[in-house]
Amino acid sequence: MRDIPEAIAQLKYWTERDEHFAGMFIPRACPDGAMLDHPRLHALFAVSEDLDMPIWIHGGPGRPPYTPWLGAPTAIYESLGGQYAMAGLIGGGVFDLFPRLRAGVFESLSDWLPFFVEKLDDGYSPGSAQTPLLKRKPSEIVASGQFFCAVHPKEKLIEYAVEDLGEDVWLFTTDYPHQGTPWPDGVRMITERTRLTESAKVKMLGGNAKRFLPRLAR
Repeated sequence: MRDIPEAIAQLKYWTERDEHFAGMFIPRACPDGAMLDHPRLHALFAVSEDLDMPIWIHGGPGRPPYTPWLGAPTAIYESLGGQYAMAGLIGGGVFDLFPRLRAGVFESLSDWLPFFVEKLDDGYSPGSAQTPLLKRKPSEIVASGQFFCAVHPKEKLIEYAVEDLGEDVWLFTTDYPHQGTPWPDGVRMITERTRLTESAKVKMLGGNAKRFLPRLAR
């Protein structure tokens, strides 16, 4: 995040040489607190789009590259950080400037997403003075296949989120081997949910990941 040309060089190098390389990881905000729509990141997004590699949004407040909310409780940082990242990418027109770019928010939980999409639709008007680069409603971007959000198997409101925003947004994660991971029971915690359709389970446990990272489908 402090050396975008070097990040781009690494992205190109590993994409070409390592079939297991999965794309560039960036934190939920720039080290100086700027949102992810900052023009300094546009070159990175452009190369990621050209290489058909996704952007992975993750990172904690207490490790480099340091971001805002240092010291905030995890429960606040995870959801707030995910919202901050999403607000910048969508409101700043990143998905419209780079219409083939895919980005996923990880370890930010997911049950806040329906509420937040509703609020973004209410507050972000395409082409307005506040969001001049935005060309679509936020909900349209979320439904377009460019934005993904990782679920944690322990979340209680996954079914509600899927019902509200559809089946194509969600990625399965366990955060293994960190403390508190649901491994080895994470998959079962999804498959045994009676209110999730079979198609939603299949997509969440692998189908959506293949669209997020097409290399997985090879």
